[in-house]
Parts: sequence; C-alpha cells; structure tokens
Amino acid sequence: MRYLPPVEFHLSSPDWTGCPSASLQTDICFTGRSNSGKSSLISAISNQHNLARVSGTPGKTRLINYFKIRPVGQNRNAGADWYLVDLPGFGYAKMPALEQKKLRLMVDQFLANNQRLALIVLVLDCRRDTGLEEQGILDWARHSGKEVLFARSKWDKLNQKEKSQRRKHWQAQGLADISVPYSSLRPDQGLQSIVDKVLASCPGLDL
Repeated sequence: MRYLPPVEFHLSSPDWTGCPSASLQTDICFTGRSNSGKSSLISAISNQHNLARVSGTPGKTRLINYFKIRPVGQNRNAGADWYLVDLPGFGYAKMPALEQKKLRLMVDQFLANNQRLALIVLVLDCRRDTGLEEQGILDWARHSGKEVLFARSKWDKLNQKEKSQRRKHWQAQGLADISVPYSSLRPDQGLQSIVDKVLASCPGLDL
C-alpha cells in the first residue's frame, strides 16, 4: 500500500486566527463526531502509529491541530506547504452545552474563513446514519463549492450482508459517490482510496 509522505505535528490553535496561512498552502481537514475515528485515520494514512494521539475520552480534542506533510528529496516543492488538520469532534453528549456550542463555532469559523481548504474529510462510523451535524457540513460544502470525502470508519465491524445494506442505504441517500468505507486497522479496506484522494488534492505533492 502507498501511504502519505512523512507527516509531523506542527501546531495547535484555539481558533482559526492562529492557524498557518501561507500563499502556497493546502489544507486537508478532518471533521466528524467525537470518537468517529478522525485521529486514527490521520495516523493510518500516514502509517505513523499514534501520530494524531487517539484519546480514550471522546471530546478530548478541543483545539485545531495541524500536521505538516514533509516530502523529501525531489518531491519537495520549494515554498509549498501541505497540512492535515484535525478539527475538534462534535456531538459528545457528556460535554456541557456551552462548551459544545463553543467548539461548533470554532469549526464553523475555520471552515468559513479558510481560503486554502482543498478537501473536507468527513468521518462517521459506518454503522451510524448521517445526522444533522454531518448534513450541515455536507450542505455547507455543496453551497461553498468545497470537495468532500465521506469516510465511513470501522468497516471491518460489519459482515458482508451488513456492508451490502449500508451501501444500498448510502445510494438511496445520494451519498454513495462520495462515501469511502474503510478500516484503520485493515489497510486493505478502503485506506488506499483515502490516501489517493488526499494526494490528488495536494497540488505539487508528487510521489
């Protein structure tokens, strides 16, 4: 399997104003519910265990975390920067309502103000249906002309019959074309498609 070039933690910011902003910059953001598998996916596609530390406590990520892709040798396009951005998760029921609202505003402002956003990777447990939060992001992206990859995590948890049922459900919702089921623990289940999409969204990042 082909993975991303080396990736390293760059910085954390409490809001969008503290995020990197260079002229030749590409951001690939990862958003979704708390405990959906965002951090695990970032670690998996870079083949770097615990790169984005996986917390056992949902809702623990409350900052915008930037991870920089650092290609080496001839693959390094001078002056260009490529980032994977891990956004705070939403929908954690045990988090106080005011804190949930604050994090939702943080994510909304990041999306609305980021002019270098090339791809939104929306992560959701494949066993769950699209909720209001996910639909809101999909609607905003469609209205704003932003590209979305709907990453359906934990695909290895389903048997073949259940997988077929989920695919039919996504087809009925009109989401099949952007949905990619995957397993962070099984590289042969969807991860390559996600890596390829991320690479295709990073101009100048040639392997």
